[in-house]
Amino acid sequence: MIIQSQCLSDRSLRDRTSQLRVNSLLLATLLSAAMVAICYAIEAVIGYTSESLAMLVAIAAFCAAWYGGFWAGTLTTLLGSCYFVVYFCVVRYNSIGHDANHLIEILMPALCGIVGSTVYHNLREDRRRADVAAESERLARCEAETWQGRYNAAVKASRSVLYDCNRITTQVVYGGDCEGVLGYAATELNGDISKWISLIYPDDRPRFLQGLNQAIAACTNFQTDYRMIRKDGSIVWMRDDGYFADEQTSDRPIHAIGFVRDVTGEKRAEERLRLNEERLTTLLEQLPVGVGVIGLDGIVVQSNPIMLHYVPKMAASLDPERRHRWQAWKPDESRLPPEEWPAMRALRGEQVVPGTEFLFTEDDGQQVWIKMASSPLKGGDGTVVGAISVIEDINVRKKAEVALRRSDELNRSLMNGITDCVYVLNTNGRLLMTNDPGMRLAEIDTPETLYGKDWAELWPPETMKDAHLSVEAAAGGGVYTFEAFCSTSKGTPKWWEVTTSPVQESSGGRIGRLLAIARDITGRREKDLLLKESEQRFRAVLEHQFQFTALLSPDARIVIVSGSALRHADVSHEAIIGMPFLDAPWFRRLPDVQEAWRRQFEEAADNAGMSSRMEVPFHVADGSVRWAINTVSAIRNHAGTVEYLLAEGIDITERKLTEDKLKESDRKKDEFLATLAHELRNPLASIRYALKIMSLARGNLDAVEKAVGTVDRQAGHMARLIDDLMDLSRISRGGVTLQKTKLLIADILQDAIDFSRPLIDERGHDFVLKIPPELLYVDGDRTRLVQVLYNLLTNATNYTEKRGQIQLVVEQQGDDVVIAVEDTGVGIPADMLNKVFDMFTRVNQPQPNAHSGLGIGLNIARALVDMHNGSIAAESDGLGKGSRFTVRLPLVKSTPDASSGGYAISSGNKHTRRRILVVDDDRNVADGLSEILRITGHDTQTAYGGHEAIAAAEAFQPDMILMDIGMPVLNGYEACRQIREKPWGKRIMIVAHSGWGTPSDKQKTVDAGFDCHVVKSADPAYLDGLLEKLELKMTDA
Repeated sequence: MIIQSQCLSDRSLRDRTSQLRVNSLLLATLLSAAMVAICYAIEAVIGYTSESLAMLVAIAAFCAAWYGGFWAGTLTTLLGSCYFVVYFCVVRYNSIGHDANHLIEILMPALCGIVGSTVYHNLREDRRRADVAAESERLARCEAETWQGRYNAAVKASRSVLYDCNRITTQVVYGGDCEGVLGYAATELNGDISKWISLIYPDDRPRFLQGLNQAIAACTNFQTDYRMIRKDGSIVWMRDDGYFADEQTSDRPIHAIGFVRDVTGEKRAEERLRLNEERLTTLLEQLPVGVGVIGLDGIVVQSNPIMLHYVPKMAASLDPERRHRWQAWKPDESRLPPEEWPAMRALRGEQVVPGTEFLFTEDDGQQVWIKMASSPLKGGDGTVVGAISVIEDINVRKKAEVALRRSDELNRSLMNGITDCVYVLNTNGRLLMTNDPGMRLAEIDTPETLYGKDWAELWPPETMKDAHLSVEAAAGGGVYTFEAFCSTSKGTPKWWEVTTSPVQESSGGRIGRLLAIARDITGRREKDLLLKESEQRFRAVLEHQFQFTALLSPDARIVIVSGSALRHADVSHEAIIGMPFLDAPWFRRLPDVQEAWRRQFEEAADNAGMSSRMEVPFHVADGSVRWAINTVSAIRNHAGTVEYLLAEGIDITERKLTEDKLKESDRKKDEFLATLAHELRNPLASIRYALKIMSLARGNLDAVEKAVGTVDRQAGHMARLIDDLMDLSRISRGGVTLQKTKLLIADILQDAIDFSRPLIDERGHDFVLKIPPELLYVDGDRTRLVQVLYNLLTNATNYTEKRGQIQLVVEQQGDDVVIAVEDTGVGIPADMLNKVFDMFTRVNQPQPNAHSGLGIGLNIARALVDMHNGSIAAESDGLGKGSRFTVRLPLVKSTPDASSGGYAISSGNKHTRRRILVVDDDRNVADGLSEILRITGHDTQTAYGGHEAIAAAEAFQPDMILMDIGMPVLNGYEACRQIREKPWGKRIMIVAHSGWGTPSDKQKTVDAGFDCHVVKSADPAYLDGLLEKLELKMTDA
């Protein structure tokens, strides 16, 4: 707007100037014409006089100059002079300047006009400029007063303190709302900057001074937050923004100006926000369900660990890599499309509660049931800004529902398989369910009309009493039997033997249902007691749907046993009847199981109900051992005496095997992850220390070159680890495609040897290559075959003690080429030969972490060899006797294709020069850490093993030992114990410096005598903290 206004003013001034020029010309013309007319008039009245003419010319010029400016006056003078010369001299006298006086008379008017025009024009311009300057000064003064008032009001409203600091004299002048912010008047603070510094909170003072000194030295802007002590003693947070003013009198600015404002409210709000975020994070992590917030783009913004397990990055419906793991169905059993999943519906503003059930596929292929509910998140204007989703694990519930449904179906099938009338009652005696054969026997066509009615009231009046008593007895946990006459619904007379019994729930032993069985005994009422008891026992067996069922006498002898149990033992029913249950073939040679059965028998007899469940093994006919989950129930007579024991069991062998496999899988997974962490931390530690050496030893080219080599080697090692993991993933998914060509075996060997040679030389091994003179060819992928041989050579190198021997032998056997890698290393136990190619399998060593490896290299090698239609095998005579790995590939007899051919150590931390011993079997880690400590002013030595560490400690007598844990021969635990046993070893601070960092690892270091545990790679700043602890320990000593 200012620029636009200025442009308008300039344009207006130009227009006014042009208009004045035009007006000046018009004025000059008019005045000249007026002067001529007056001259004629004067001449007519009094005659011609030169004096009158000169006076008229001068007056006309003065008027023109005053009102029209210098050019108007000058033009008027010229026109008047020309008229005078032409008219009076030429016309009247017919000559110009016939004498000198006459000539002077002619020139005088012109001269007077020009001089007068100039004087009058300058006077007029001086007056105009004075008026303009006075008006400008008045306007500027008004504007300054207005802005000063606004500025003072704004500073006071912002609760800010202004300052002007002289960089050279350190004198400061303060302004603004000093009294409102700090309680001090500006006059109390003016002067040396030390007054201000004395009011800064002591803990914040060093940081303030450091930042201020740096800003003053570099003349750069300065901003920092610190606390200050007000005059009333309260503490406030201040934010200081300082700037160096540009000055033309000096090359470097002298004055720093700035303002300090009260940000206590902001700091408190930030602290409350941080605490709220921590509480929310803690709450989310403790929830038993998955909770996550999803943005409009489907990306997961915040979630707890359970939600991350199912939805790691974005909503499942938008994640093409994980969408296939989720399955949901509509009520019509058609697939629910991803756009109808809860999260997507919530992002459209819908409330999806209680949620949708999904069948989710885990990483290991196992399918579990989960339930997702989602709700939209709305902003202040009511628009949807995201969604919150909750995932609940309902796998146990779904399995229970399936089991219950199958149980109901099985109960219905069992009931329909019984020809007697079966009635299922609630504990109040109301009829709930019947079986179809029974209803046909009772000639009842529509049993549904009887459901919900009192079962006892359905009997004839003379039988109702027994029916009511049977219901009461069963509801009380007993078994009641009575005989009664009752015609069918169509009038057929029949006698019934009715038995009611309780049906206990599987958990808690509570009676949930009553079971009444009515058997048609018409014509057989006179059966003896033995037949009745036999029928009762038969019914008892059929009433339960366990795989293993045995009816026992009170002294635990077998009365009846199910067919499945007989088949397991491969014995006949006759051979086992009357045998003590615990002497049966299932439990012989299992004394612990026999004792468990005895306890169950006692528990069932004492509790007048069902015993607790137990999982026990049992023998089968083929000699194998299976597992079952068993219970024992006591069957009592009317007097409450135990007449029978009912032993029931379900074969859970497959479930146990699955559980064992899952446990083994989890163990291998945990071991693999721990090993991976260890294998990554070691090279990372070397890289960090090497980078630190490079930053500290800039002038030492040898040290820098050595550090660069360390970084290169360790980065290569990490890259190979990652390549192995990626290959493992691609192979497991079938994502590896071979680029096969005709290859010369010698070329493959040469590549593998070139890749392995640095490691072999580093370990000091004697390498022997034996290859036949014939040219041998195979059809394969050169990169993958080199990878196989490189893995075998690397394994042989790592699993062979230094200065061992490694042989690479190639020979032709029939139509195959056999490539063998032999070493003199640690060997393989016989029981591990068939497992070394399994995923995540590593040969156990006498010492922890004796050799590197993730346990996947051989698995990858086997997969790649299989893809080449070859085979790979391992041989070893045992531990300490070396190993031999052979790869067999089919030969190709044709000619090969042509194509086959940083850390900064603070200078403020000053420590006493100490003796420090660094111990690590990884030389890169030991040398790098030792170099850092040496550069920072300490005496250091290195040791590369446990025994070497003990000897070095005794000779060096260090103040601190940084010791690795997983070292071959003598690990860090044992080395620490032996040092602590020495008289000189009790005062040393021993720090565990290891890639192993689980809680159990740290507890082991404490038990072994370490002072503390540091996980590789240790931050040098953390090492400074250890040195401070060492200072305190040495002071106390």
